Amino acid sequence: TWVVIKTIIRDCLKNIPNGGNYSVNVKIPSSAPSGKAIFQWMWNNAVGNRELYSNCVDVEIKGKKGGSIKGVVPLIANYGPGSFKIGEFPGANDKDGHEAFAKRKAITVRGPK
Repeated sequence: TWVVIKTIIRDCLKNIPNGGNYSVNVKIPSSAPSGKAIFQWMWNNAVGNRELYSNCVDVEIKGKKGGSIKGVVPLIANYGPGSFKIGEFPGANDKDGHEAFAKRKAITVRGPK
């Protein structure tokens, strides 16, 4: 089960020089359960072909026994037929899909007790 703990809309890669480094700090909630997990990022580009990028890394969380993480379900957009579509949004007034991101279902993922 995937749970989203951080969402950035429009500010991703903002003011980064061509070829520059980009990083985002994502705090794992202190309520998270201990154990092995997969951390994933997903990115819908603003300009160009409508694409969904993602990558994963194995992590080990040192959290609480029986803990949980609250967030929302991921929004899979621009990924084949039937997925939600977000058009290009290079301009400040272009539709960026934020309405759909705001409607994602809340979810709680619990670890073993």
